Amino acid sequence: EKFEENEWELFQGAYIPPSQPSTPAPSWCPPDRATSLQLLRATFPRIDELWQLNKDSLWSSWVASDKCEESFDGSVYSRMSAFQRVLLIQAVRPDRLESALTQFACESLGVSSLSPPALSLNRLFKEETSNRLPTLFVTTPGADPSAELDDYAKTYAADYAPHMNFHQLAMGGGQNDDAIRLLHEAARAGDWICLKNLHLVISWVPLLEKELKNLQPHENFRCWLTTEAHAK
Repeated sequence: EKFEENEWELFQGAYIPPSQPSTPAPSWCPPDRATSLQLLRATFPRIDELWQLNKDSLWSSWVASDKCEESFDGSVYSRMSAFQRVLLIQAVRPDRLESALTQFACESLGVSSLSPPALSLNRLFKEETSNRLPTLFVTTPGADPSAELDDYAKTYAADYAPHMNFHQLAMGGGQNDDAIRLLHEAARAGDWICLKNLHLVISWVPLLEKELKNLQPHENFRCWLTTEAHAK
């Protein structure tokens, strides 16, 4: 429903119109983009009148705008679908196509940005963690949330749980037994524990899962896990 007939095919360069426009490209169109605009006009003959493409006073300032995707005149903006605006920018201002596509995606999805919101450990802790379920961070190489988690744990302890401790253990060096011991001690005491780099001990993870299921943890207990993406 976002695309009318032939729009997506034209965007991909997979549609050839059966005929060419009877008039040359409007004078406001950059000479090196005339062929692309003519292709758009040939595919959708109605846009000449609908978008008032021959009105130089309407389009000359638009095509020269630094951010043309944000500068459509109100008299034609409402006559164009979001994707039709993308097609026109692809034709005459391809340098702004990436920004136009981002704007189209945001409008289609009903969001203000395609960038994910910054991680809020406070929100995550309050809304999505419990003493019964571990919280898993899937990280990229070189990224490690444990330092930020350590800072948050100290702040939380100072405000709400002065006797709570935060324990960290990097896996992958034969610390499996130490991890299980630390897990049980933290669960009894109501401490937090972070087991890092689980991708290095994939075969051990089922045992960890079993231990977690059998715990009867203190209400303040939290288990945090980190791993890089892994095929298994």
